[in-house]
Amino acid sequence: MKRIRLFFALFTLSLTATSFLSAGENEWDPARTWVFAVGILEWEDSSSYVSFPQKNRKDARLVELFQERGVPVDQIFFLKDSSATQFAMERKLVEFLERIRPGDSLFYYFAGHGDRDESGRGYFIPHDARGDSLSETAFSHARLFELLEHHFRGSRIFLTADCCYSGGLVIEARLRQKKFSVACLTSALSNAPSTGHWTFTESLIDGLAGAAQVDGDENGIITLAEMAEYTAAEMAFGEEQYVGFFTSPTFTVPFEWGSAGKRSGDRVGERLEVFWKKVWWKVRIIGQDRDRLQVHYLGWDEQWDEWIQGNSLRWRSYQPKVYPIGSEVEVLWEERWYRARILRVERGLHRIHYVGWPEIWDEWVGTQRIRSPSVGSKR
Repeated sequence: MKRIRLFFALFTLSLTATSFLSAGENEWDPARTWVFAVGILEWEDSSSYVSFPQKNRKDARLVELFQERGVPVDQIFFLKDSSATQFAMERKLVEFLERIRPGDSLFYYFAGHGDRDESGRGYFIPHDARGDSLSETAFSHARLFELLEHHFRGSRIFLTADCCYSGGLVIEARLRQKKFSVACLTSALSNAPSTGHWTFTESLIDGLAGAAQVDGDENGIITLAEMAEYTAAEMAFGEEQYVGFFTSPTFTVPFEWGSAGKRSGDRVGERLEVFWKKVWWKVRIIGQDRDRLQVHYLGWDEQWDEWIQGNSLRWRSYQPKVYPIGSEVEVLWEERWYRARILRVERGLHRIHYVGWPEIWDEWVGTQRIRSPSVGSKR
């Protein structure tokens, strides 16, 4: 293994947090919310960071949704692509933070590439960043918190990121939890890459839009914990990733995002696999009409949504192979298979320990990277 992973973040639902905020502040108030969003799909250093398709970008849809939910236009700032340089990401954020008043909330969102250096420090990758000079050209998670410490005067912060190593935000939030009332939700842990699909951002959109399947207890209200649980399930199922989630002790729990819609059928929200062009694709049921099911292909645009017959042989229940806790397996890492032991199992994902390696290498892996032991495996 080429470099040591120094940090990792555990997915934690802090439902026992003590709130020091006034009564009623467990409900989201769009009028007192400020949204700073950064979406970058192209980079100058193309040798280090590949570009993503511009078509049907979900970061733009998330920003639009905040406006539709009632956040004033002048309280939303969307920095994207070539405009999102390192200088702009810092300067524009400072200018934005200076406008936020006591009692207001900040929602920070980043989508694009993430990276980390040899020490394990995580970075957002601006449009002009260089892969061989992260500390000088990128925007570190630590730097974000430094700016928040110096310029944020509001009451509550939501931090979200859809990129590799985004769980570094959780690490920084834990270190500063006494200074902020903050909640973090990230697409990956601090030591893990993230896919180029929009599954994480789509999960945020579903929660903010009041999608029925996000309402876990079906009481008509979507809470932050339910949004985190839904996002974790979507990412584990669709991307085989383990998300990062954290709320500081002073963050109001439970926090309510708003009302949820009604399910059109008892199977809405169920996760399946659908056979198409000789491949089994992961889908989620988003609609139900008598003997038909409407499905959404995870990681794909809505144009691919379709109706299938409920009694069709085209679909099957998703049943990932699960290995018993304590059993020995082999895990793929950088094109080599290593001996490992199963520590935990959640949502079809396995937390593993590489045999003969320090615990700092422990990680969550999906079905594509794990197999039963074979003769002659590497250490």
